[in-house]
Amino acid sequence: MRNIVKNNKGQAVAPDSIPITKEAFYSDQETRIYWLGGAGIMIHSYQTNVMIDPVLEGFDIPLLYEVPILSQDVPQLDGILITHIDNDHFSRPTCRHVQNVCQKYYAPNYVADVMNEEGFQTEKHDIGDVFQVQDLSVQLTRAQHNWQNGSKKWQYRYWEEKDYCGYWLKTLDGTIWLPGDSRLLDEHLHMPKPDVILFDFADNDWHITLDGAIQLANTYPQAHLICIHWGSVDAPDMTPFNGNPEDLYQRVINPDRIHVLAPGEAFVLKGTWDPQKDKCKGVVEIKETGYSEIFPFCKCEQEVIQNAMEAYSWEFYNTSLLLLHQSIFAEDVGICMIDSKDPKLATIERDSTKNGFCFKSYQNYVNHPKEPCYVPETTDTVYTAEHFLDICRGQKEFADFLFQKCDWQHPEALLDKFIHEEEWVICPKCEKLVSYLGGEGDTECPICGEEIEDDF
Repeated sequence: MRNIVKNNKGQAVAPDSIPITKEAFYSDQETRIYWLGGAGIMIHSYQTNVMIDPVLEGFDIPLLYEVPILSQDVPQLDGILITHIDNDHFSRPTCRHVQNVCQKYYAPNYVADVMNEEGFQTEKHDIGDVFQVQDLSVQLTRAQHNWQNGSKKWQYRYWEEKDYCGYWLKTLDGTIWLPGDSRLLDEHLHMPKPDVILFDFADNDWHITLDGAIQLANTYPQAHLICIHWGSVDAPDMTPFNGNPEDLYQRVINPDRIHVLAPGEAFVLKGTWDPQKDKCKGVVEIKETGYSEIFPFCKCEQEVIQNAMEAYSWEFYNTSLLLLHQSIFAEDVGICMIDSKDPKLATIERDSTKNGFCFKSYQNYVNHPKEPCYVPETTDTVYTAEHFLDICRGQKEFADFLFQKCDWQHPEALLDKFIHEEEWVICPKCEKLVSYLGGEGDTECPICGEEIEDDF
């Protein structure tokens, strides 16, 4: 365990910073977590780079550390996640100066509204929402940090709990949980077991408190604890910034899992295949004539992927691989439970999608073809993967594509739309589907060789 140094004001101080170079952002086959100092985090996972609450410049209290990377030196970000409005989390200068290299910002509703008003392209989310940032699946978790309601300075609005959040991230190597600035909540003690907790242990009533941090750590005794929100700010009287990791060593079960990183130091999350958790690490390289690409999927699925690549035309490769990826990492949208005594009865709860409401299960579609995988918005018709296959005349590549595209409508209606728009056509000879793409795709049936004419 790392020895902690105190300054002449009695503050525990972070170890000397390690510069983060541009090479840290390059695509590779591992997941790395970097502490940026304060509450800031950078996660690099395979081909994906995100930062959470980065403060790389412009903070209004002197810092005790060197920022490991300056805003102007950040080469590329797939996303920035903001937990709440406080300026040690939402740094306007940082967000502004990485705007040209950051694909999108994400935040809970109120913060997102503020960010959009200030010119940041921000996707807003409710607590519990799940969204994708490249290879990462991200979910907002509940936090309680609405301290502003007790201050006259901030009483221009009522601050709601939903204005604050934590983030639960699924990577190819395991799960990373940032509870965020929050009091300890009962639901925090009943989460799925995380592999890593980005660990605030500030002894402050609007944070987790030291006792609360110990309780959280010992609830998940196998989780790696990466210490954040400490040793960074020259403010010895402000308890949110003055935790000391040494206070954890004698009270945390398995203290070797406490990681005191220097700002800019990498922690490598090493995943191992666990069939009970669908947790994996590995890559599959798929080579086609004139084409080669590395896809970050589990080694255990290599044969499945290879078979898919051999069976499907290139147009459908990405769809088939995406479905496989989502079956491992994506949560179900809504609920559909079939009554065991009467299969005609089902309990259905729809949830929101990009364009509407439905039930959708990628896992059932890929792994359980007889189980419900889709219920549209307007009726209680329950579809399985076998139904999609029947609708698409036994052609799995088309069924995969159709399932992927359905997010509220009936699959039969969407199929009719593809045919009407000449994306797909029905071969006049063998009556199989052909990917015509308005004349830019197959112009003869790949099944029977029949020429596809414009006047079909």
